[in-house]
Amino acid sequence: AGKAQYGEVCDVTNNMVARALEGIVPSDQSADRWLFKALVKAALVAPEGCVWKSGGKFLLTNEDRNQAPTAIVNVLERGDPNSDAGKGMRALVSFTEQEYGFRVTAIQLNFHPNNKSSHKQHRDIYGAGQKGGI
Repeated sequence: AGKAQYGEVCDVTNNMVARALEGIVPSDQSADRWLFKALVKAALVAPEGCVWKSGGKFLLTNEDRNQAPTAIVNVLERGDPNSDAGKGMRALVSFTEQEYGFRVTAIQLNFHPNNKSSHKQHRDIYGAGQKGGI
């Protein structure tokens, strides 16, 4: 925890969300704000057990806490197969896979309610069969 291993790199690049969501977000809106609002809307109507507290933040997963892309998108689209959150997440996954040449295997949706919480660097455990350190 606290230190990236070889190949674990996070680049923060301006306008990447806008690029990923091009053609999906209305032209008069900023992509990041549009996506955030869509995800919050989806979290507010998610079934019981899909939003849970961890430390000072909230996470959105499916009922089994499965964070596989299909599981997350299924929750985002459960009430509305054409939801903005579902469309946005599908576009982000597709863009990421094309841009970096890797398959997205997990999506972690964290909601920080204020400036007092943060996401500390650690290795996530996102599958029921996965154990810490593996």
